[in-house]
Amino acid sequence: MPTGLPVASRMQAHPPQGSTRALDLSCAAMGAIALGLASFIAWACHDRSGALLIMCMTGGLIAVLLFGPGRKRGH
Repeated sequence: MPTGLPVASRMQAHPPQGSTRALDLSCAAMGAIALGLASFIAWACHDRSGALLIMCMTGGLIAVLLFGPGRKRGH
């Protein structure tokens, strides 16, 4: 049996070359949605720790997407 998926090896050999503007806009959209969801949870459920957890997890995801190893810097 093969140990890895052929798609994964092709993705590593040829990293996707897309627009960074699209990634920036999607990260901004995720941040706005997370802020709205956290505000709703804090207001409706009176659960500040849940709202804080949503914001921390979304912030970490956005940081990995923006500054992760697959992101080229300076281009």
